[in-house]
Amino acid sequence: MIYKQTLHKMNGIVTNAKNIQQRLNKFVGFDSTVIYPPIDTKRFQWINQENYYLSFARLDHLKRVDLIVEAFQKMPEKNLVVISGGPEEKKLRAMAQNYPNIQILGWQSNEQMAQWVGNCIATIKNYSCFFICF
Repeated sequence: MIYKQTLHKMNGIVTNAKNIQQRLNKFVGFDSTVIYPPIDTKRFQWINQENYYLSFARLDHLKRVDLIVEAFQKMPEKNLVVISGGPEEKKLRAMAQNYPNIQILGWQSNEQMAQWVGNCIATIKNYSCFFICF
């Protein structure tokens, strides 16, 4: 409801994906313009499938990586690797401490990141909606 009230005050809305655009239209009846984040897709290619899921979202409350860690706490047979950092890194390391299936590795180089992405089962990301006024 807060978003819906705020949207009426905006001249335009920008989203970062068609999925977000469609949900915004479906649930609050607003149109938006999609501007995709710049990603070098050639850098990320399938290499092999190892036995882990990957999260590389910034470790910030808004990204809700804590929910991903909580989910893997309930699935000890599934492995999670987190390759990022941020204000919640210490908290997430503490959450993962007694779970051998969860690794919080911190920031990785571009080369290491490409290796992690190329070998994972899948990447996991919580999307946070954001709105830009213009």
